[in-house]
Amino acid sequence: MTFDYLIEIRPFIEKLKLKQKMASLKKDFHLKKSQKIPHLTLIYNFYPKISNYKLAELIKQTATKYENLSFVYDGWDFKETEKGHVFTFKITPSEQLKEFRRELYDNIKGVIVENPKVQDFNKATKDNFWYHTTIATSVHEKKAKKIDKIIHNKKSKLEKFGSLFTQTTEKISHTRKPLFFPSEVVRIPILRSGKIVYEYDKFTNEVLTRRDALSPKDKKRTLSSFRHKRGIEVIPTTVKNSNQTWFISDTHFDHSNIIGYCARPFTDVQEMNRIILDNWNYTIGKDDRVYFLGDLAYHSRTRSNYWLRKLNGNIEFIRGNHDRDTRNTKTHEKIAYKGYEFLLTHDPEELPIRWKGWIIHGDKHNNSLQTFPLVNWEKKTVNVCVELINYIPISIDKIIELIENKNKKSHF
Repeated sequence: MTFDYLIEIRPFIEKLKLKQKMASLKKDFHLKKSQKIPHLTLIYNFYPKISNYKLAELIKQTATKYENLSFVYDGWDFKETEKGHVFTFKITPSEQLKEFRRELYDNIKGVIVENPKVQDFNKATKDNFWYHTTIATSVHEKKAKKIDKIIHNKKSKLEKFGSLFTQTTEKISHTRKPLFFPSEVVRIPILRSGKIVYEYDKFTNEVLTRRDALSPKDKKRTLSSFRHKRGIEVIPTTVKNSNQTWFISDTHFDHSNIIGYCARPFTDVQEMNRIILDNWNYTIGKDDRVYFLGDLAYHSRTRSNYWLRKLNGNIEFIRGNHDRDTRNTKTHEKIAYKGYEFLLTHDPEELPIRWKGWIIHGDKHNNSLQTFPLVNWEKKTVNVCVELINYIPISIDKIIELIENKNKKSHF
């Protein structure tokens, strides 16, 4: 009997984002045994006593009890093993995810045979299970300590080398920034010898065969269901609020790579273009004012003009770093509303003027959520990049509502 079965969570929407981060870490830290496919294992090495399909049905029956199996990639983690240190993305699970994993194990432990070496790991209590996504295994202790010092900005002997240390830290500065990214379970595969045999889709509530799990057509259906349930696609209506003021930034029309870079829930660039365009025009009336805060279309003056002609509203264009056509655009704007004064700009870290009040900005996407969430009350910033506002323009009244209610979540 070979204990070659696993039950995992594989990143779906953020898969490419994680793979890019892992590749960068592998290169900068010279990691030899790096993980190829990012995943979060829920139940380790076992062999089922029932059919694979019945096992998948048990996963489905358990998962349907939970509405939102969310978690956060929350920095780095190291764990010492017999074969060396394991370098991982640290994961902070929601209470629902912790309860689900424990209930899933309880529901299937009677129909599987576990590798005795992992039984203690599998049967860990809901608060003691190690949630992680492996970046590299068999990392030597000396290298592990060096990486830990660098990514946490700890003092090390490298500082003695002066400029050499400065060059080293500059080279990997983009890498050592901790990954902080909220996510949720979309699919849960059963794997045998590393290959998917069945996969449960949380958003279509279907058990998929291996062929369907790898199918682009089924991926498209999953993303459509995800967007529907998370309110990302606006339903068309003839009723629009008039004389409203709206904000949106970083649409990046025609930029296919932005889907992976920022984990956007779209199958391809055509689908992304259509949905963002429809969301804009179904939300904004012809006479509404729209402040667009930069990066409309990717590297093309012609395409920027093309998209502007399609978008509703009286658009005030704040120029972004990817906007090539500088006509009728500006670097910033100041507005006042209901006792608040706002500076509108693209990059909040490169302010065009001195400013101590609230800033509404773009540029940061969902790549620096600890520093630039939807609302940062300490820094007095509001991030209106499309990823944080559900790809739908946000009104000035909604922004003020969020500012005045600190208990609101910091991203949609």
